[in-house]
Amino acid sequence: MYAASCAECSDDGQFSVDGERLFIGSFNLDPRSIELNTELGFVIHSPKLAKEVGSVFEQLAPEAAYELRLQDGGLNWIERHDGQEIVHAEEPNMTLGDHLMIGFAQRLPIQWLL
Repeated sequence: MYAASCAECSDDGQFSVDGERLFIGSFNLDPRSIELNTELGFVIHSPKLAKEVGSVFEQLAPEAAYELRLQDGGLNWIERHDGQEIVHAEEPNMTLGDHLMIGFAQRLPIQWLL
């Protein structure tokens, strides 16, 4: 599966699962969105376009996104810049405020919404 999103278009995205079809829209791939989604998207049957988008994603993703890797019972975030691999043992770019907000949200009784 290829997934991509546009930084300037916060919720817009596209993905190709099988190299034959391409989905373009604002749908998120999580259980809540699958059950409650009211947004829209288009499925385009075009092997050529799906492969082209997949190819562009494969070229851009390594330097535009973190790779998550399980290691020694923990989770590492792998960042790549100029051919160099940087391993982060903790989620990058998280502020104290971010950690506090996540800790607070984990205690809310909202599991049924997820």
